Amino acid sequence: MDMSTLFKSIVSVCFPKAEIVADKFHVQRLVNWAFEDIRKDVQKYFAKQRRIYFKHSKTLLLKNMDELTEKQFEQVSHMLELSDRLAKAYYLMQEFRKVLNSDTVEEAKLNLSNWYMHVGVTDENDFKRFHACVYTFTTWQHEILNAFSTGLSNGYTEGCNNRIKVIKRAAYGFRNFKRFRKRILHIMTA
Repeated sequence: MDMSTLFKSIVSVCFPKAEIVADKFHVQRLVNWAFEDIRKDVQKYFAKQRRIYFKHSKTLLLKNMDELTEKQFEQVSHMLELSDRLAKAYYLMQEFRKVLNSDTVEEAKLNLSNWYMHVGVTDENDFKRFHACVYTFTTWQHEILNAFSTGLSNGYTEGCNNRIKVIKRAAYGFRNFKRFRKRILHIMTA
């Protein structure tokens, strides 16, 4: 599940023996949002042309550093040279990926505690969202680590949800629920 305290409390009451697993996608998304807040804040102080360039380079900055081409790596390096705060936020985001790429629960726990320390040495005022992530992750640490011991993910369900939303959006809504249902079943089985 995503890290919703409401969902967690309902599951705990209705299914007291269930093992709750925090979805890795939602965990990474919190870190990405923290980085995005800093990117948006930093780019506000740039000239218009550079601000637009940073806005259009959002996906490049969010991309896993290991997957960057040589040219993309050079672009990212130049962008990070312009702001020490942005460079630190980028480093924290990339370091967190080590947590999610861990092979075992023990390795994930070690990488997570190392990441907590990296965030801990940053200024709390400049990196509020990252400090909020640490608070959330310490609260949900058991559930996050369960993702490594169970190997479970919400990926397939999230993908199905997205496909249904695309069908609905492409049709500008459906007046007839039976047709909408048939369309979903047709697309999902194709």
